[in-house]
Amino acid sequence: MSEDLRSEAWQLLEQTQLQIQRGQYTDALTTLSKAEQLARKAEAPDILSAVLGTTARVLQSKGMFNESLKLYTAALNIQEELAKINPFFNTWVATTLNNLGALLSDMGRPEEAKTRYERALEIYEALLATDPASSVYQSWVATTLNNLGTLLSDMGNKKGALGCYQKSLDIFIEPMQYLTIKAKARAIINIIQLVSGCAQECTNMMRKSKYFKKVHDVYKQHAPFFSKYELVHEGRLAKEAGLSAHIQYLMLNAGSEGDKEKRIEEYETCIREVEQIAETEDDENLKELWLSIMYYLKGRQFVNLAMQSEPPDTELMKKAIEQFKSAKDRYSQANVCYCIYTVLLELESIEVLDDENVSRLNKLLKNATKSLPEIMDDTVKSAFHEIEVLLDDRNLKTDPKMFERLNTCITKIDYYAMREYFNHISCKIRKYLEEPFSPEVKYSNWTLHIKLDEPEKVQGVLTIKAGDRTLFDAPLEKTSKLPYEFAIPSFYPQTKKETLIFTDQKRKRVKRYIEYSEKISYKKGDKGTHDTYFTKYDCKRPDTEGMFKIAIVQLKYRLNKISSTLVIDDDKAYHNKIVEILKAVRGKANIIVFPEFSIPFEYLGELQKYSDDTGICIVAGSHYVTANNIKKYNEIFHDDIGKQDLLKNISPVIIPSSKKILHTEKILPAKEERKLFNEEGMENGTLNRVFKLNNNVTFGVMICFDFINTELQMRFNRACNIILVPQANPGTERFHNIGESNIINTDGEGNKTYIMASAIFTYNDGKEGIMGGNSGAIPTLDKASFKKGKDTIIKPIKVGKDKVHEQFIQLASLDMGFITARDAYTAQTPITYNLIHIFEKNEILKSGNDGKNPTGFLELLDKIKSCDDEETLIKLLMDNESLIYNHSPLMHKMLIQKPSWYEKKEWDKKTNPEKIKENLENLTIEKINKKCANIVVDML
Repeated sequence: MSEDLRSEAWQLLEQTQLQIQRGQYTDALTTLSKAEQLARKAEAPDILSAVLGTTARVLQSKGMFNESLKLYTAALNIQEELAKINPFFNTWVATTLNNLGALLSDMGRPEEAKTRYERALEIYEALLATDPASSVYQSWVATTLNNLGTLLSDMGNKKGALGCYQKSLDIFIEPMQYLTIKAKARAIINIIQLVSGCAQECTNMMRKSKYFKKVHDVYKQHAPFFSKYELVHEGRLAKEAGLSAHIQYLMLNAGSEGDKEKRIEEYETCIREVEQIAETEDDENLKELWLSIMYYLKGRQFVNLAMQSEPPDTELMKKAIEQFKSAKDRYSQANVCYCIYTVLLELESIEVLDDENVSRLNKLLKNATKSLPEIMDDTVKSAFHEIEVLLDDRNLKTDPKMFERLNTCITKIDYYAMREYFNHISCKIRKYLEEPFSPEVKYSNWTLHIKLDEPEKVQGVLTIKAGDRTLFDAPLEKTSKLPYEFAIPSFYPQTKKETLIFTDQKRKRVKRYIEYSEKISYKKGDKGTHDTYFTKYDCKRPDTEGMFKIAIVQLKYRLNKISSTLVIDDDKAYHNKIVEILKAVRGKANIIVFPEFSIPFEYLGELQKYSDDTGICIVAGSHYVTANNIKKYNEIFHDDIGKQDLLKNISPVIIPSSKKILHTEKILPAKEERKLFNEEGMENGTLNRVFKLNNNVTFGVMICFDFINTELQMRFNRACNIILVPQANPGTERFHNIGESNIINTDGEGNKTYIMASAIFTYNDGKEGIMGGNSGAIPTLDKASFKKGKDTIIKPIKVGKDKVHEQFIQLASLDMGFITARDAYTAQTPITYNLIHIFEKNEILKSGNDGKNPTGFLELLDKIKSCDDEETLIKLLMDNESLIYNHSPLMHKMLIQKPSWYEKKEWDKKTNPEKIKENLENLTIEKINKKCANIVVDML
């Protein structure tokens, strides 16, 4: 029974060999699974190990490396045990070790692969020692040495690889058999490829020449072997490599010859030898290669002939290019020369290097640079790169060091003719890059300042450009005052740094690099300044029709200081609150402003999708840049944010349909954020950005403490008509005072609106109680509405001795076209708003301990939302006036506040239910619902 199972298992194993040859891997695995079961039942470890090894080989071919490794290892363990009993199985062990070496190499584990190959080699060499004439043993040893050599080459051990290949050649004994013939051919090809690769990688001309000579020597030594055994394909490979190396050797000698006349003679010698090789070649493909090389050499000879005259003979240079063109499709070095000399000839033939010609030449030069092979003398690459830089930066003030670098590269080029041509072109470029005039540029407070010491050198119209923006395009005014200075006001940089391009009628460009960084004072004295970039981003959003709507979110959270950063308690319940706020605002705002620290980094992807879906811009509070997120910023942010930005407090600004999130940075830390003693604190920001949303609205974001800095205020007031201030501050009164003062004494054109989005928060252990609040808008008003301006800031309601801080969304609608001077005649409305109150269900339920009937209040909120009749809703609110007061003094205040037409004494005589009725009785159900709009968030 056992023998039958064994026989059946072996038959299935043989069947899989045919399936593998046909590429039927799935069928082979099924057959192998059956064979494995039978081998285990038959208790045949030898067959089982062969099945496991074959299965491993199939899985390896399918890329299932880990599974293959397990099976090879299992097979090896079995075979090693069998070899202890019967040495015959040592050959099986060595075969599996060879297979494991190949697998581990594919898995990127070269050291382990090397160990397996060396163990297999040890076994095979021991067998060969018993019978040196055995062609089987010779082929096993040679194959393993070739495998090991290839691995060592891949590991960078070229010397070790060459040793393996050479060693494999020494073991073969005539007469040779099929297996040993193939193994020897592979070893010869490996040696030729290895040394050829070393030649290509080497940049030292002397060593490179030795490598080429060795390749040719190996070919000549073994050419009879390929002929004897009629190895046509292998012989052709060896011949092509060997003769190519010989030609390269000759060309290196010619190219490095310092004497011009001798160099031309050397090229003639090369041409004759290659021509002779081509004539005797019977392989058409190789014949085409030798002829292409001959054309290439003729091209190099023509270049050297052209350089005998000054300036270089352009007709001879054209002949050289024609020769390179004939060779370039078959010989890559000819293509390199064709591209390079075509550009250099263009440079030579153009009388004036004006901007149009330079632009065209730059494209040709870039293509020529791309044609350079990866492995090439770095000095050649450097020289071409320097010319490319010179042409790219032709608008820069001429930099003598740049020419020094170019000349250093040129003197190191080993191809003498090319070096001489480079020198000629370098002189021509230097002449072009001499500046016709020399402007100085400075930038401060949205103004660009230009100074010219010699304005008379500017001919005709002066044009100044920044990118694709034209900043100035006019003749200079005539004046005897020197230096000539003028300013370009209302200049808003779009990047941190850029190049300004000056041109006059000569069409020569002058380039000035400028950084839009300014020093912002925050302490007295020179040490109290901080470098800050100010830029403007065009959001390219559609113009706002009607009122511009801003959702100002006053949000409650707990703020903690952890590892020099300020972070909020963030959990699933808090996330749910943000989601509910976004739902409530959908379709009701053009922009949402969240308080400082209120939006964790992890929420930004979700907010970006919401912005794209709704068309609403979002100022996502702020957060600290921390190490755990540093690698994620580049995926979603417009600017590069890296380790240099760690501990910065940044405010993400999400613009609908923008692929990346923009941001602005907090410049000045609050008291809790500062560095103190040996503690780290907030890193000062370096970027303040304003956003041109559309033609009606330009807004800026000033994070908390930045708003009280006079110099920052001045810049934002001049550039923006809406300034958003996300903050988490225990004392916000001074922020309001500054905003109101700036409205009265405005700096910059048009109306201004300051938006205060404040957090209500506890800090660390919460001993100081709830702080913050006072969110709202401070807009430009006319005289009649100015007295009511403070009503737009929603302050905590005082109940007894305590102030009640509530969460809400203030939906403020701004008339961006409001003109105070016309208001007496046109009755414009500068601002309106309504509130959406935010209630936390668990917080309301906790108030039951104070006898406030929390369940009744929650039921009331549900009834308010479901009521669709004015009288019923008014009565509901009147009947529950005290319940509303107990749970939301703010909602209560909104319902009973005095209309502007009532005298205070008369209003105070009314009861609160009467006040509610008076305020609501002439309103539609939609307007009444707005007065008591709310969302209830489950924070459990």
